[in-house]
Amino acid sequence: MEKLILSWLDIWLYVILAIGIIDGVLLAVNWKKYNPIMRLSIIGGITLVAHVWEEWVLPGGFGYIYNDGCLNYPMNRLSDMTTNLMGVLTISVIGFYWAYRTFKGKSINQTFVTRTGICVFLISVLEGFMHIKGGINYLDTYGFYNPGLATTIFMFLPIVVFFFISFRKNKPTKKDWLIGAIATMVVFLVMIILPEAIFKDPNSPFGYPNAGWYQQFLE
Repeated sequence: MEKLILSWLDIWLYVILAIGIIDGVLLAVNWKKYNPIMRLSIIGGITLVAHVWEEWVLPGGFGYIYNDGCLNYPMNRLSDMTTNLMGVLTISVIGFYWAYRTFKGKSINQTFVTRTGICVFLISVLEGFMHIKGGINYLDTYGFYNPGLATTIFMFLPIVVFFFISFRKNKPTKKDWLIGAIATMVVFLVMIILPEAIFKDPNSPFGYPNAGWYQQFLE
């Protein structure tokens, strides 16, 4: 099983990259038929793919700084992959569903769209807060940049701004905000807290191969 997991960890980034490309194609095809909240929700999923690539590979090293200098505890590649794969797949399944309904000429529940958008909006805000706070915390040690910050500033934060503009026009109800917030907390619990709790192991064989961006500070 360990060898199988390690093999998957070697290829999963390319799998989500393919998923992100498909999401982008479907979004482009249906752009004029989707409302702004639908577009931004799908863009949020595509942004997550780019964000993960920055954290893991270009330049990589987020796991190192998240673990405060450790490569496999408390977060490791298995828990990190599980978190991000669930996030990408969730938005993609929703996007495929919207594309299918649109292709068939069927209506799409706009209440669900709004609440999905609120969830993506809040997660984008949390991403922005986490990476900017991380940059401030390690400013004197490693500088402001941390892996994931670029996609946060240039992709997630613009999504937040455009969501804010859309919400001002569409005016979600208090119930929409409540359910969207609850959904966000469920996502946080199921996709972030639980994977780390389940897979954390000081002796995990699924540690990150190197410190990525931070390797330059260790040499």
